[in-house]
Formats: sequence, structure tokens, C-alpha cells
Amino acid sequence: MYIPPSNLPSQPTKDEIDILFPTAFSYFILENGKQAVCQAKYTGKDYSGRFGNYFCHVLLFEKGEMTFHPIQIYGSEVFKKQLTQGEENAQQIESLQVLQQLPLGRFITLESVSEFLKGASTTKRSKSFKNMMNAVIEYHKEHKKIIFCDTNENNVYWIAAAQMCLPLKLSKLLTFTTYSNDCENTNYTICGTSGEGTKINFKDCNNIYKYNAFDFINGYSSDFNHDFKFSKLAQVGLSISKDSLLPFIDFIDKFDYDVLDDEIDNCLYLYNMIKKGIAKMDTDSIIKGIDFVNNYASIETFKQLFIQIEPMLKKISGEVDLHSAEVISKFLFNIALKTKNEIYIKNAFEFFFNALYFMVVDRENIKLEEIIELHDKIRAINSNKIDEFITYSFDSYRLDELYTYMEGAKARHAQFYLYTLFGNFEFYSYRTCNIVSWESIIKNTALVKFIDRCVDILTFNKDEMKYITKSIYKNEEYFANFMVICHKNVLVSGDGKKEKIVLQLLKEAKQENDEAWELKIRNILSEIDGGEELLFRYFVYELNYAQDKSEYFWDYCDSIFNKTPRYKRKYFSKATMEFLNNLENSMEISKESFEILKFILNNCLKTTIDESLLYNLISNFEKQLEAVYPEEEIAIIIPDIKNLKRMGDIVTKPGITELVHFGMNLQQGTNVIKTVCGKVKLDFDYMDRHTYRKYLSWYLSNIYINGVNEDLKVDYQRITDAICLGLYEEIYYELLLKTLEDILNEEKVYKKFLNENKLEGYEVFFNFIIYVFRNIDEFSKSTINYITNKTINILSNKSTREMKKYEGYMSYLMSYARNKSMIRTPWDSICKKIHGNREISIVQRGINKLIRK
Repeated sequence: MYIPPSNLPSQPTKDEIDILFPTAFSYFILENGKQAVCQAKYTGKDYSGRFGNYFCHVLLFEKGEMTFHPIQIYGSEVFKKQLTQGEENAQQIESLQVLQQLPLGRFITLESVSEFLKGASTTKRSKSFKNMMNAVIEYHKEHKKIIFCDTNENNVYWIAAAQMCLPLKLSKLLTFTTYSNDCENTNYTICGTSGEGTKINFKDCNNIYKYNAFDFINGYSSDFNHDFKFSKLAQVGLSISKDSLLPFIDFIDKFDYDVLDDEIDNCLYLYNMIKKGIAKMDTDSIIKGIDFVNNYASIETFKQLFIQIEPMLKKISGEVDLHSAEVISKFLFNIALKTKNEIYIKNAFEFFFNALYFMVVDRENIKLEEIIELHDKIRAINSNKIDEFITYSFDSYRLDELYTYMEGAKARHAQFYLYTLFGNFEFYSYRTCNIVSWESIIKNTALVKFIDRCVDILTFNKDEMKYITKSIYKNEEYFANFMVICHKNVLVSGDGKKEKIVLQLLKEAKQENDEAWELKIRNILSEIDGGEELLFRYFVYELNYAQDKSEYFWDYCDSIFNKTPRYKRKYFSKATMEFLNNLENSMEISKESFEILKFILNNCLKTTIDESLLYNLISNFEKQLEAVYPEEEIAIIIPDIKNLKRMGDIVTKPGITELVHFGMNLQQGTNVIKTVCGKVKLDFDYMDRHTYRKYLSWYLSNIYINGVNEDLKVDYQRITDAICLGLYEEIYYELLLKTLEDILNEEKVYKKFLNENKLEGYEVFFNFIIYVFRNIDEFSKSTINYITNKTINILSNKSTREMKKYEGYMSYLMSYARNKSMIRTPWDSICKKIHGNREISIVQRGINKLIRK
């Protein structure tokens, strides 16, 4: 579409057409990739005499056919300006023939462009051209097309300058037209127009925000964000010395660089590095040049550039920022991977690891995550040679150097090296499908030493530590072993706060993973040196914070101890001590001690339990035992507790378990007189009078029911030796005689025993009296006096008939006695006193009767 400027004559003459009406010379690219050049010219009248016609001639080029800058065929004789007389008169116009040759125009050459830029308008043309090139380079990023106006003759030269300062492959990216009446609605990258009579008002060009606008007639232009180095080179090369530009144009062609953007400046930096050296170049320019190589260069360019920068690598490694380190590292590893040359490989690794070190240590403004990201990027580049990367990462000489450098370092340094260390092993395992075990890691003594140094300099801030631990959750072996290393470190330091942080990290790890993960961690910890101690300290930590300590402890026994036998054998005692120390009252301690004893017995822990703990458990357990037959749950365990005490040589004062067991046997009908009495002295030591009285009451009633021998006799000697405590001897005889009195009176509790054995109550009573008198020399005088007086008191209340029966029975017993006098003398004394008491009693009753009357 061709619309002439509105300020031109509507019915122009031929001369006015040639002089005033601009030629629209355009270059564009079709969707199918073909390139097209179109020349459109105003023709004036057509065959009917009507004004307003224009004539277009288009050349189409297959890909690769255009071997020149599109602007160079401006003015070529190949273009038709109108139909011939014959064509106008023909009924049908024939298609144009395929051209075998294409002559270029005679107007556009480097020399003519140079002469044009040396000319002047309102401002220097060369300076205006530099600004125009800034806009051209910015186009790829900003997508703001370039609109300009000048005279019809000049427009083509502005476009020619923009194209001919570039290599062909880039110039052919710039679509253009030398004239359009409506620049806004065209799709050209560069669009020329006339100063007047079009839809664009260049006097208000600063408000045309969609475009970069240039009014070369009046000297107006848009503002630019960048001033590119190449724009300056193009300005100088086209207006002053083409020798400064043309070699660079040839240089660009060596690269796979086919998009005109700000990277062209990086190419210029690279060009200067190679041609002039880098001694006087700043680091930023060097980095940008190298970055261009990484993106677009061939192997030969790599080698050529390496020769230039190799002497400066060590210096640069201490100065680079994150981007610079990435650029140079990629360059070095690219050449290393492509050439497989050991020198390049060595230099690449040395630079990379040195740069990482300086960024971690000296550049605290760079985030650690970003440095790690760079590390991982370069590792990915070397993924096909991961063996080499790992070898250089953990080279013993390098680790020894780092070990020295990191003395007194900050937590940030340790975070970086531990994070990348574990990450490298995991990456290696993934790439090679050959898992690096912790056992193989610790074979590298330099590496172990280095890990210890890193752990040592960590501040044990939880967030800093978690940065590492969270990264190795998926490798349970690494996580467990690392936690043990940290815990050993804090144990050596004796710092409770640090230990708490380690335990908190373990707790959070459990919360953030599933039960299967937790089980794996626990199993690993239970098998490694120091792991079981960490498990135990974690138990103590959680126990201290548990609201229901009993529930937590027993759940731990079920879910942890019962599933890790070795750990249970080693740490159950310590865990139990901690649990008991956390209980608040004696009743609770006693109750839990009973449950713990059952757990010990049920889980065969008798041989591994700590002796002092076992003593405490049994002592606490015995506190709940009373001088009565215990409830069934407790009764069942009493024999086992007794065996535990015997196996562990545990002696409690008094021996409550043995005392209760003795009473249980008596009550069950087991004759323990022979098996216990005389062989084992029941231990009543340190027992108070009140408790001792209770035990005697329980025992004595059952001795006479279940403790007689086959002759229905009681072995008083054995019984006394077993249950009579010298300190409380009077209580013993008091209760013994009280029991005998109840039997004498045939109280209900003894009725069954007496009936089943066809005994009379007095027979049992007087058998004891016979025993005492027969062994009278073995009793103390006070005891004999007590027994005698008590017997007199008991019998004094009996009737004459009953006494007659008792005396007859005693005479019967004495008839069989060997030493009758030893029995008769005290017995006669008793009888005399009883009869005297009875006479006194008769007199007293008479007096009482008279008084009542």
C-alpha cells in the first residue's frame, strides 16, 4: 500500500513526481521464511487519466539466495517503475521470469554511506546514527520499532548505515522501509517517513512511547536506556575508519550468534581480548566476553581465549561475583569437556573451587543459596564425568588446605561445605546408580577430619543446622551419622544448649517424615557408635517435655525398646532411672516400679538390668506390699521378684517380698515350716512395731491352720527362730499366746482346722505349754514370767469343769514326758495360782452379791 504525503500536489507533474514523491523501498520476511524486497513508486495518471496510482515490484528470495545487504539493491536497474506500452495494451500480463543475475544498485556502498554520515544536519549525523543503532540493538529486548524521518534522499542512507555496519546474517534480520505514510501500522523494524504530510508528528516524539523515534530534520529523538559499545564502533567505523569495523564484522561471523541484541557488546569485549589482550581490560568486560564464548563459540575460539586468560585465572578467582564465577567456570569446563585435556580440566576445577571459597568467605553479601545453586549448576555440566568432579571435590590435598583455612571460620562456611559435600555424594549415587555408603565416606580420613572441623565451627543455631540436616532427610544413613557426629561434638563441649538444638532437630525431622523413615533412622542409630547414646538423650529430652510421662515411657517401651533388642539391653536401665526421677510422688513411683518389674520379667531383662535400679525398683515395689495376702496381679509376680533378689544378691531391710511370700505360702496351705524355718531367717530388720505386729498376726493364724506337721504338731523352735524378732520379742509372745487363746476358745476361724484334724483347742494350747516347760532353760526369765502369767490369766477365766479337763490332759502329756519334774513343777505352780485366784474370785463374787443386796 502506497499513500503519498498529504502535503504534496494532488495532480503532480512528472518532474514533481520524480523530485517530491518518495520511493518506498522495503525489505520484509514472509511466514514461510522467504525474503522479499519491494520497491513502490508513485506513478501519477493511469491509462484512464486518473491520479493516485502507484507501481510495486517485488523480488522474492529463497533461503540463502540473498548474499548482500537488502538495502544494497536500492536503485538496481532490475526494478520496474511502470508497465511498458506493450504490457499496457496486452490482454494478459505474463509472469515475471526467474532472474539469473541480480545487479546491485549503484547508490549504496560503504563509501557513499560513510560520506553521508560525515555530512551534517541539525546535529552531527554520525552521533545521530550511534543513537539509532542503540535503538536497533534494543529492539530485540524492548520490541520498540524505530521510526525516523528525513529527506527522501537521506532515508535510504540511514537504513543502509544500520545494515552495513552488521554482518549479513544480522543485517537481514532488520526489516525496513524507506517510506510509509502510517508508520504506526506497519510491521517493519525500521520505518522511514517524510517530515510532513504523514500521520506521525515528530515534534511530539517524546510522547510516542511505543517507538523509538528520530527526527533527523529537526534533531529530535527518543531517550535511550543503553549506550552500546558496538554503536560507537559502528559510528567510528562508518564515518571515520572502516578498518576498525570490518574485521569485527568478520569476527562475529565465526560464532553461532544470529540474534542482534546486547550480546553484540559482549562479542566486542571478546574481540578486544583476543586482538589486544586483557592486561588493560576490567574484570567485568572480561567476564562478558567469556560469557559470549560460552554461548556461541567454537572449540578453536575456546582455546585461543584460554591462552589469553590462563595467567590471570588465580587473580580473577578472588574477585569474581556470582555471575562472573558462573561465566568463567562454564567457559573452563566447556573447553575441558570438549578437549579432554588434563591441563584444561585441572585449571577448570582449581578456578571453580577457589572462586566458591572466596565467595563463601569474603562475599557475605552473596546469599549462600545462590552460591550452592552455582555449585550445582557446574556439577550438572560435569554430570557425565561425575567421577572426576567427586575426585576433585574431595581431593585430600584440597581438603587439608581447607581444614587449615577454616580454623576460626564462620558457620556460613561450614554450612556450604557440608551441604555440598552430602549433595555431591547423593548426586553421584543417583548418576551412577552406585550408592556411596557412609562407611566408604569415612574411609577418607582427610574428609572425616574436615567434616569434624565443619561441625565444630557451626554455631549450633537451629536454622543454620537445619539447612544441612533437611538436605539429607532422604538419605537416612547420612542423616543418622551426621546427627551422631553433631551429638558427639556437643557432648565433648559439655554445652547443654547445643545438645538441645541437636535434639530439637531430630524431633523436627521425625515430625516432617513418616513412620517408616523414623524406623530406619532408629535402626541405623542403634547400630552405630554413639547412635544409641543419641537415641537415649532424645528419649530424655522428650520425656522431660511429655505431659503424661507414664504414657510416654510405656509407649516408648512398646514402640522403641521392644523393636530394638540391643538398644533395649543397653539403655533400658538408664531410661527407667530417668523415668522414675521424673515422677512426682512415692505412690506413683511404687505403682510404676511394679509395672517396670513386670516388663523386666516378661522381656528377659533380668541379666542386663542395672543392680542399683533393680534394688530401687524392688524397694519401691515393696512399699506397696502389706501384711496380707496381695491382690492376684501382685501375688503372681512375688515369686519372680524373690528370685530376682536372690540372683542379684539384693537385700532389702526388711525383706518384704520374702515376708509376703512366706505368708502367701502359709495361707495357701503350703507347709513352709520345714523348707523355710530354720534354713532361712525371715528378715524383719528395721521394721517398726506396728508393721511387725501385722505380719505376726497374719502368720500365726495361718501357722496353726496350715503349718502343722504330719503329727499335727507345731515346730515352735523353727517358728520362733524364723519369725521372732529379738527387738520385739514381747510382741511375738503376746500375739502367739493371743492366737493360742483363740484356739483354746475354738474361735470360728480355727473351727474347720480343729474339726478336720479331730483336735480339741486345748490340745494345741497345752502342747505349747509343754514345749515351753520342757525347754524352760532356753527362755529368758522375763519371757517365762510373761508366758506363765498370761497362761494363768487365760485359765483363771475357765470353769472348774474345764480346768479339770485341762489338768487331766496335762497329766496325760506328762506321763509320756522323760523329765516330768521340769514340766510338773511350773504347771503345779500355775494350777495353784489359778485355784487361788478362783477362791479369791468366789469371795469377791460373794462380797459383790452382799453389796448389791
